[in-house]
Amino acid sequence: MLTVNSKDNNSQINTLIIILLIVLLLSMFSGFYFLVFNGKLSNQPQDWASFGSYISGVLMPIFTAINIWVFVRLTQTISEKQKEFQNAESIRQDERHKNELDHQKRLIITQIRQTEIALLSKILDNSFIPESSRSDAFSKYNSYKINLAKSLSEIDTFINEKQYLFPLDKNGIAFKSLIECHKMIIEILNQYDDPCYIAELGNFLEIKHKAMIELYQYTTDNITN
Repeated sequence: MLTVNSKDNNSQINTLIIILLIVLLLSMFSGFYFLVFNGKLSNQPQDWASFGSYISGVLMPIFTAINIWVFVRLTQTISEKQKEFQNAESIRQDERHKNELDHQKRLIITQIRQTEIALLSKILDNSFIPESSRSDAFSKYNSYKINLAKSLSEIDTFINEKQYLFPLDKNGIAFKSLIECHKMIIEILNQYDDPCYIAELGNFLEIKHKAMIELYQYTTDNITN
């Protein structure tokens, strides 16, 4: 389907109007000339030379005015095109700047997510590693309890206070695995009176690894968000 530019239509109409005005003025002034000089066609070259000078004198101001009008219109058109180009360039620069800021924001969020996951993983890995260097069972047991308590606190914080970084699906593997780790730690703290948790370590780490894999996968999949 053909489309017609309104500016082109206006330009064609203006050109046609100018041509009609020139023809009208030329006819009018020619009529005045013949009316004043009895309207007879002369066979003398000097008479035609005088008529030519007359017509030239009439047309010269008209063409001068037309040239001025064309110059003004051309200047306006160039100025409008320059403004359009500047506006378009400004929009492109704003868009590039916005994209750069968005890219930096995504990188920062991704780095923060990776740092949070690494911290959670480290704390959970240390759940069954005693901090105390003493070899007696009581000291080791208390050390276990401290680390397990840290793991509980970190899981609570991760799930409840870091939704802005990890809006986890409650039916997803990561969320369920963290909840399972949380329940397992509570059971260990409530049911065991000695630090013989080595039998639970394998199950705990397996569940923890599932959660970490899903969290890293989430970070990778949402690196553009």
